[in-house]
Amino acid sequence: MNLIDATSVSLLSSDANPPPAAAEDCSTAVTFDPATHCYRFHGTRLISVTQAIQAAGLIDTEWYTEAARQRGRAVHLAVHFDAEGDLDESSVSPLIRPYLEAARSFKRDTRFVTELTEARVWALDAGYAGTIDHLGCIAKDQRVLVDWKTGLVPEWARLQTAGYAHTFPNGAGFLRYAVQLKPDGGYKITSFEPQEFRRDLTDFLACVRVARLQEEQYV
Repeated sequence: MNLIDATSVSLLSSDANPPPAAAEDCSTAVTFDPATHCYRFHGTRLISVTQAIQAAGLIDTEWYTEAARQRGRAVHLAVHFDAEGDLDESSVSPLIRPYLEAARSFKRDTRFVTELTEARVWALDAGYAGTIDHLGCIAKDQRVLVDWKTGLVPEWARLQTAGYAHTFPNGAGFLRYAVQLKPDGGYKITSFEPQEFRRDLTDFLACVRVARLQEEQYV
């Protein structure tokens, strides 16, 4: 399978579910429909992390071409399967290979150890859900949430990663990295520090509220 055309493979192929912010065990109750990019809890729709940010007008989709979307999806799949140890190297397109090598370089240079990859997360009390790219550790005990980008890191990545981190009981203490994977095999880390978490989370939850208000208006 050529990964640049791997549109039929679910990004939710990992069954690992980290502890949600809500106390209830919802590992089988929170579902995701990749066709509509819709998360639900017992039939009730949850706002996705990126949908919330987009609803607040912070995501400029003007430059998001279909080719860029396909490339980003293929890169995420390659990095995901590589982390799980079941990547078929022959399936990786030459177009995707440099991005994969960039992710490998990042992990090697930082000694990043993957704990979760492409895992569904949620915060039922806030009414949202999402799928994280990677969660792991560096320096043995520093947990890092990583979001891969195949283009420039947008400013709203700080809100996105705060929303993801909030779904973990101890997420406020995570380092949050947006890692730009480059077509030349290099990478660039944009780090959001724990002391910035509360501000970023407040802004993200405001986005969730805007998205919810928009939904209520059109019900």
